[in-house]
Amino acid sequence: MRKSLGLMLLVNSLYPLNAVLAWWAMRADFMQDEVGLFLISYILVGPALFYAAIRSGWTQRFQDPMLVFPMSLFCVVSIIISFAGLNAELHGVVLAILPLVLMAGQFSLAPSQIRALGLLSVLGIGLVTLWHWQTTPASEHQFVRDVVQVVYIAGVLLVSSKVAQIVTRLRHQLVRSQTELGDALARVQLLATRDELTGLPNRRRMDEILTEETRRHARQGVPFSIALIDLDHFKRINDTHGHHVGDDVLRHFAERARSALREVDVLARWGGEEFLLLCPGSQMEQAAVGLARLQARLAAEPLLPHLPGLSVTFSAGLTVHWQDERIEASIERADRALYQAKAQGRNRWVQSP
Repeated sequence: MRKSLGLMLLVNSLYPLNAVLAWWAMRADFMQDEVGLFLISYILVGPALFYAAIRSGWTQRFQDPMLVFPMSLFCVVSIIISFAGLNAELHGVVLAILPLVLMAGQFSLAPSQIRALGLLSVLGIGLVTLWHWQTTPASEHQFVRDVVQVVYIAGVLLVSSKVAQIVTRLRHQLVRSQTELGDALARVQLLATRDELTGLPNRRRMDEILTEETRRHARQGVPFSIALIDLDHFKRINDTHGHHVGDDVLRHFAERARSALREVDVLARWGGEEFLLLCPGSQMEQAAVGLARLQARLAAEPLLPHLPGLSVTFSAGLTVHWQDERIEASIERADRALYQAKAQGRNRWVQSP
């Protein structure tokens, strides 16, 4: 909004200059005094009102909060007023400004709005021309010049409308391309940080999370525990029921684990049927509560409703991260505890201090 207001002030700085020119034209008898005074008031008060309305935030309720079309319309009307008040010799100078307004609007206005501005310009210039014919002696009429002026404005309307359609189409294509690119980048980011099968953070993302947690531990001394979890006899599940059932087991285990663990806990797929659990702010005893809750939920009801006889258990190695220890050392300690849990008969976890 600040950028738009800055641009608006830059553009509207031309209105005071035009007011000075109108005053000079009045003093030099190039403009009628009544029209000149009205024009000066019009181009000084109008921009101030537009700025106040936008700056207050009142226009945010509109589809065009920067009032581009009303301000363009205001500018076209000021040009028509100038055309009406100036002597015929200076009409060409005024008309030279009009295409600039229509061309500038092509980058933010709809083609229908450009056409509306062009039609208003043709109608205004045409009515002013007829008014001049009615109020000046016939000997002073220059019909060819006046007709050429109206035809000129009509041509500008035609070209501006066509260009506006092209610019609008390109603008819409650009917006659509940006949206598609944003969606593609979001998908790439998701694939780069999430395991496609379970929806859990993948190993790469978990490495980043562990690094962040290790730094927080070093700065603030906040403890955290980690556990390596391995599904028991997973190869037997694949061999007996097929890999599609194995995939279902991994997927449903991830869902069951998310519901059993705390919201602050982070479970990631570490590889194959192995998962890594991070419990921020927890000593081993607190992390063990989460593992016990997960174990109880797995035992309470079948993991796969269509295979009620399939029992899924896990083994885990649990440890706490030590002060000034590399995270790789903590993971190795958890891995050794995991092998101890398997050696002791599986479906359990071993704590390694």
